[in-house]
Amino acid sequence: GKNIKDYEDYSRHNISGAEGKLDFFISPKSILFPGSKFDLSGKYVKNNYRLFGSNNPGQLRQNDLNGTHLSFENNYSNNFNYSINFYASKLEMKSDSLQEINMNIEPQFILKWNGFRIMTSASIITYKVYSDFSAYNSFQKYFGSVEMNPMKHFSVKAGGEYINFEWSNYFKPFVEVSYQLNNQFVFSGTFKPFMKYYTHTDFININPYYIPSNINSVTENHKLFSEFSFLYNFAKNLEVKTFVSYDNIDSLIFIDDYKNYKEPKVETISDVWNLKTGLNAKLKTGMLGNFYLAIQWQSLFNKEKIYLPAVPELEVNFIHNLSISKTIGLVTKLEFVDGLHYQISSKTKSPSQLNLGIEVNYFITSGFNLFVNINNLTNKKYSDFEYYRHKPLDVLIGFEYQW
Repeated sequence: GKNIKDYEDYSRHNISGAEGKLDFFISPKSILFPGSKFDLSGKYVKNNYRLFGSNNPGQLRQNDLNGTHLSFENNYSNNFNYSINFYASKLEMKSDSLQEINMNIEPQFILKWNGFRIMTSASIITYKVYSDFSAYNSFQKYFGSVEMNPMKHFSVKAGGEYINFEWSNYFKPFVEVSYQLNNQFVFSGTFKPFMKYYTHTDFININPYYIPSNINSVTENHKLFSEFSFLYNFAKNLEVKTFVSYDNIDSLIFIDDYKNYKEPKVETISDVWNLKTGLNAKLKTGMLGNFYLAIQWQSLFNKEKIYLPAVPELEVNFIHNLSISKTIGLVTKLEFVDGLHYQISSKTKSPSQLNLGIEVNYFITSGFNLFVNINNLTNKKYSDFEYYRHKPLDVLIGFEYQW
């Protein structure tokens, strides 16, 4: 093939796989585990491709990813319930001689007592990489919180998370406050620092063209995440929420897939500031359907005012859900993205992206419907970033059955 820089559009793909999910409920009147819920899901994805824009355009790359999730939840009583979750995944990047295994087990307990809601949980996460740069990591997270209502319409939730890595330890306290006024206005405030942990599997899920490096795993420390919001309800027909958030990130992780780099690159930038503000609105109009609007503006920069690529400054999402009759439903989706910077520290921006999608549902019975989903009707401009680039017309026809 041609050695071009627009690597996605000219890559050859052979993607196959399967995914399944089973939910099982036990009646509250059952003698054994009454009111319990079991969830089991699994997936397998095989992706073979040639990355023609890379430094080795003729190489056949082979990535296999499979995973499973098993959960159990039991509502022992109105005041006590417990659950346990188990996650496991395996990534095999055959062309890079890399195998990665992730396992996570997480028990959780919730107790309600004299107006208090007490929650505790623990995560034991094991991470193993087999490659030329082998690594083995294991860490634990312990979480605890107490929620109380000291007065009517006022609630406070406070707690903390202790994270034990092999190389360091972190304690993250948090507090959430909510006050409701006249059943229409809700004021909320949150201070919740947290940690993110990335592996090769996470990078593959973010960008399937990711090529591994000697970065086996990285942590992203959100030191000062805070959010304040205001929610307004009017006559049960209109709901409007505005918010503003602020964060200081010790080391921001992102995949820079600007096309001139030929291959997606994992980048880290230290001491990043993130400011966000936005509005979410829901409007129910009866015969005219339901309207949903989400607007978000954000800015990412550090002390040197370095702007980050592939992060939009403005995102607008609009959805209109209309029932034409008892059997036909129409969903209209509109997405607008603006303010994508070309390169780090560059003020030059990529063209705006506008996309229109339509979904038609035909409900044959209460549990069975046919659907036609059409996406990417208007996005004709090419972006220089894989995640926001031009997407061809996509038509999906199928059916859904619930019993």
